[in-house]
Amino acid sequence: MGMSDLNKHPRGRELQIRLAQECAAVGLAHGYKVENFGGRTALEWADASRGDMYEMLDAALAERSSGANWRPSMAQDVVKGRPTEIYQMNGFVCDQGLMVDVDTPVNAAMVNVIRAIDSGELESGFENVDLVLSSAGY
Repeated sequence: MGMSDLNKHPRGRELQIRLAQECAAVGLAHGYKVENFGGRTALEWADASRGDMYEMLDAALAERSSGANWRPSMAQDVVKGRPTEIYQMNGFVCDQGLMVDVDTPVNAAMVNVIRAIDSGELESGFENVDLVLSSAGY
């Protein structure tokens, strides 16, 4: 599953938005100057819980569903059965969130699901998108 595949599905877009929302909120809470990413400001991503902002971010990702179907490095690692950098990335966001009292349930659920894939407890597949989101309360 590549990025354009993920962008075709509402839950795939929601996963991206919720992960980015938490990452941006953690960085901003630490006082970092977070550069724009995904074509939007960190403040926009951090404000994704607001309905109109979520809709704007969702529409922007949906527009990318016809683009290149590239795979991020972590997805490539999962497909190839290699250990991922989940703890150094999403796990780090969770740890940093604790330091500034920012909840990171989607990043924590992502860590748990990827850990289960890495250990062979789960197979990789699109159904894990819903598993991550539902585990995080979405």
